[in-house]
Amino acid sequence: MNKLVNSIWSFTNEVRGYKEISELKEMIVSLIFLKHASDEYVSNPFSNISVSNKSHYTFLIKNLNDSSFLDYVWDAIYSLENDNSYLRASLTTFDFRSNFKNRNDLELVRNLVIKISELGLEEGDISFSNFIGQLLSKFALSEGKKGGDINTPESVSKLMIELLNPEKGQILDSTCGIGGFFQIIEDNYPKNKFQFYGQEYNSSTLALAKLRFAFNKKNTIQFGKGESTLSYDQFPELKADYVIMHPPFNVRISADEIIESDSRFEFGLPPKSNANLAWVQHAKYHLSNNGKAAILLSVSSLFSRGKEAEIREKLIKADVIEAIITLPAQLFTNTSIPSSLWILNRNKIKEGEILFIDASSLGQMINKSQRVLSVGNNNEITSSLKSWQHNLNYVDQIGFSKSATLEDIEKQAFSLLPGRFVDIKELDEIDLSKSINLGKVLEYVRPERLDPNATYKKVSIKDLSSNPDSYLINTSSLEEGELR
Repeated sequence: MNKLVNSIWSFTNEVRGYKEISELKEMIVSLIFLKHASDEYVSNPFSNISVSNKSHYTFLIKNLNDSSFLDYVWDAIYSLENDNSYLRASLTTFDFRSNFKNRNDLELVRNLVIKISELGLEEGDISFSNFIGQLLSKFALSEGKKGGDINTPESVSKLMIELLNPEKGQILDSTCGIGGFFQIIEDNYPKNKFQFYGQEYNSSTLALAKLRFAFNKKNTIQFGKGESTLSYDQFPELKADYVIMHPPFNVRISADEIIESDSRFEFGLPPKSNANLAWVQHAKYHLSNNGKAAILLSVSSLFSRGKEAEIREKLIKADVIEAIITLPAQLFTNTSIPSSLWILNRNKIKEGEILFIDASSLGQMINKSQRVLSVGNNNEITSSLKSWQHNLNYVDQIGFSKSATLEDIEKQAFSLLPGRFVDIKELDEIDLSKSINLGKVLEYVRPERLDPNATYKKVSIKDLSSNPDSYLINTSSLEEGELR
């Protein structure tokens, strides 16, 4: 599969700069979809997709040198959507007729059609949705911040899914992007049957998700319209077995986006400056009586004040929060801020308690700006939650995990920051009357100038106090710091 992705990507690099990456992405995925649909129909005329003569890929190849070739391509693409009701509002969303219309565009599209005709998608056991997912991930990395909003890091996605451990039933993702969670669930639980429900506000991103899963035969996947989830809930009656979401971090809410009478927001409307706790309430509302949710939010959602603190207190007292996990910084391509996972459960085994896990020090840097969670990191987190849930020899781990009662949390003014709970308990027993301020024994030294060719390492408090008997620092274990 990587060979196919790299083949397309090499062509993309050749034409980079002539068209916007987003325009190339939409064109490439649409032509690949057209090719695969044509191949599927030819191999099985009784398949669930209808392909008219003008939409056959062989028809385009025969007319490559025609001066009206672009019109042939647009007719093929739009006819395919028109002939298949579940493709409505997908291919036409991209508006190719307006974006590709001059002589240079003709040559570009012609070369793309030829390149894609050489792909062997029908050969071997290749998942179309996996192939498109890998290709779109490449585009997301290339687009940087513009593309990052549809792409949750794979290691984080897998962690969220492992924490939920879905067995069967209905799964809702109300900020579904290109459907990455759905694909990983299908791959990791191949014997389980699911019904997926996805909503995505960006119409182009939603169109890509529809194309990606159009050939899915194993599970039913239903997408809502391209609308804001907070304003227009596309599945208002759905009570799902699982909700999994990665909403945009700290997004503002427009004046008329949410209303007080909306039954989803039973604990109150969040401030206009931040929708974090609107997403948590939305997830809770859509859970069945035994439902579970995993929501990825910025870490500020755990301790923010004002209206958010009031909502957070009500959520805590409702006893639907099962676990809170803080993740390390630099996991995302579009932001370096640390994030947190909210695990909700409408049928908690341990009532009146919340498990706190501080995983902020886990993960490995794969380059100067990107961190990933390893399989071992994920196992450490998920095994802690599982052993706590089922009383499987769970013990609090100093500096990592702590089971706290609602009374403990109330003493911390209803802050959910794990660092408030997992710190070293023995500090209460230490005489700190003769302690020395760290600033008196450490001197801050800044070089006169920073050498861009030098590697600078970052020292944190944890590095200084990891061994109570020795303050020698193992520099080989230090991470590289940013030049500032």
